[in-house]
Amino acid sequence: MKRIALTVVGVALIINLFGGVITWTQDQRITQDYVVDRGDTLIIDVSVNNQPIHICVDEDVRIIVYGSLFVYGSEADSVFFIPTGPPWGPTHESWGGIMLNNDYYQNFESYVFEHTSIKGVDSHTQAAVEVESGNFEFFMRNSKVSNNVGPSTSGLSIKGITPSTSDQEVVIEY
Repeated sequence: MKRIALTVVGVALIINLFGGVITWTQDQRITQDYVVDRGDTLIIDVSVNNQPIHICVDEDVRIIVYGSLFVYGSEADSVFFIPTGPPWGPTHESWGGIMLNNDYYQNFESYVFEHTSIKGVDSHTQAAVEVESGNFEFFMRNSKVSNNVGPSTSGLSIKGITPSTSDQEVVIEY
């Protein structure tokens, strides 16, 4: 476990030096596809305000990450990805999900979900969280993907893993 934390911190430091960093520390409403560009990092962190963060996403809208994504909830305060509803706007029953896509195989990207809830996705494709990546680390700890619909009943889809490649790591803990 300590190696994982060091790896994630090391990667975050490298990304901070060479790419842009976007940090969300409070509730957000996403009304159109939100894209994190290659080399950039989106950090969602409850520790700044010590309260839950709700990422409310409009119908058919997706979060598309070509860079890195770090979602840090805590045991007391989780991060919630949910369809938009009051007070943000009209109630939607679903949204488009999260796509993690490092299509540029020379970059190494990290995706971390800690104490995160992802629900209400109608992905129209594979899963609520789709990983289509070359060189990456994926960590999901104390998180829940639920109440999603679509052609697949999967909450998580990871494509492109080559077991013999040593620079790909997937860790899912419950």
